[in-house]
Amino acid sequence: MQSPRITVISGTDRVDNNTEKVAAMYLRILNERNIPAGHLRLRELPRDLDRWGTYGAPSPFLRGVIEEHLRPVRDLVFIVPEYNGSFPGVLKLFLDLIPPKVLYGKRSSLVGVSDGQSGNLRGLDQLAAVFHYLRMDVLWFKPRLAAILAALDGRNELDHPPTQALIADQIDLIMA
Repeated sequence: MQSPRITVISGTDRVDNNTEKVAAMYLRILNERNIPAGHLRLRELPRDLDRWGTYGAPSPFLRGVIEEHLRPVRDLVFIVPEYNGSFPGVLKLFLDLIPPKVLYGKRSSLVGVSDGQSGNLRGLDQLAAVFHYLRMDVLWFKPRLAAILAALDGRNELDHPPTQALIADQIDLIMA
């Protein structure tokens, strides 16, 4: 099996979230194009994430996450829901736990998800500023998936051609 070139990160720890549905669509399109990708779900991180010691050495679990999902890839795709007008705190906490040099020079792509009308515009801008501080390149095209509940079908699944088109366009730019 080929090593992942891209890691898709679901930026929430909530159960039954719509971010996972967007990530699944993203991964499906990558798979259809034979682009190796991994998936990091922040909801699968230990519940005591805040006790890992931001200023000490990473825990063995965190080192495993770094070695599997971050270090070997060039591109990180963040699927970011809007929480309280910004991005989720668990995503910021996760980033704070990663030694900054692991992220230096990585290419990041952002996708905003919201039930409201902005598609998490403010949260994506704030996260892009954090990534610039971490010396990461941020792709200019950031799909904002607003009113995500309206895009779900009768089975509560995301099968929405306009959303697929936005994701496909972003993948084209990542691979260019």
